[in-house]
Amino acid sequence: MSKELVSRHPIWDSKKMLCRRIYTNIQLSDVGGILCRLCNLSMPFHGCLLDFGTCRTKPGQYCMKQTHIRGGIQWYSISGCTETQDDCFKKSKISSGMRATYCCQRPLCNF
Repeated sequence: MSKELVSRHPIWDSKKMLCRRIYTNIQLSDVGGILCRLCNLSMPFHGCLLDFGTCRTKPGQYCMKQTHIRGGIQWYSISGCTETQDDCFKKSKISSGMRATYCCQRPLCNF
């Protein structure tokens, strides 16, 4: 098939339109804040056990993923929205191991 025939095919056109709609929705979601995953308990090999859906950031907030590590092994993680930028990119020792916090500013980037 020629390139012209493929680009005019109805299925191909509908897929392009769907991709445009998704991309536009993601861009428009940034106007009112970024959508972040909100999970109070996620364990390796099990996924999110306490899933609360999503949260939307306010100005100055970020999507956050906090990982708890003990003995070099990730035990669990928590995802959500930060309160301030001060919560981002921190590593701290706690009595049960180490806690590392990662922040990002794209929709659902803390999966």
